[in-house]
Amino acid sequence: EYFLRVAPTFAIAKSKIFKLLSFMELEMFAYILFQTMWLKFLVIWRFSRIWAILEGIDPPENMPGCISSATSARSFWSIWHKSFNIWLIK
Repeated sequence: EYFLRVAPTFAIAKSKIFKLLSFMELEMFAYILFQTMWLKFLVIWRFSRIWAILEGIDPPENMPGCISSATSARSFWSIWHKSFNIWLIK
């Protein structure tokens, strides 16, 4: 909640104000937007995973690393959706 007040990326994306940004500003905005989405999903996933572990279910780790450590589209996909990527490979 605090981060969304400091950097309201979703509100900026919905308002279409990003059309006025330069390329460098747009690139930074996209990076911050992806980081915000990753953090939001990470918190939801970790909370759900802890709940499942307390119930006796051992779900796989879905987001093992930060998306900033991805060096290619393939590594980004495997970081963003680890359990889905494992299911696709099998």
